[in-house]
Amino acid sequence: EDKMATILAEIFIYQQSNYAAHAELNVIDYSKMNTSLITSNGVTIKEFEDSYKYYINIPDLYNQILVKSRDYLEKKLPDEERIKREKLRTEIDEK
Repeated sequence: EDKMATILAEIFIYQQSNYAAHAELNVIDYSKMNTSLITSNGVTIKEFEDSYKYYINIPDLYNQILVKSRDYLEKKLPDEERIKREKLRTEIDEK
């Protein structure tokens, strides 16, 4: 689960950071970059695909992975922004 969360977060980071830079050129090859991100985490493409298919069919488990991905992404934010997001999430959860 942790590797899946990390890989999904890294794919998201790459796609978001490069979308704006290359949007008008329309030349982004996400499949090549995603392959590199997956294998750099010590996972084969086949393992990732099998794991993804498994997790996507168990919504509660997949949701836990997405929460871990969110947490991974938030740890990369400046402290002020990270704390603001955590506080907002706590307020929403309390409602």
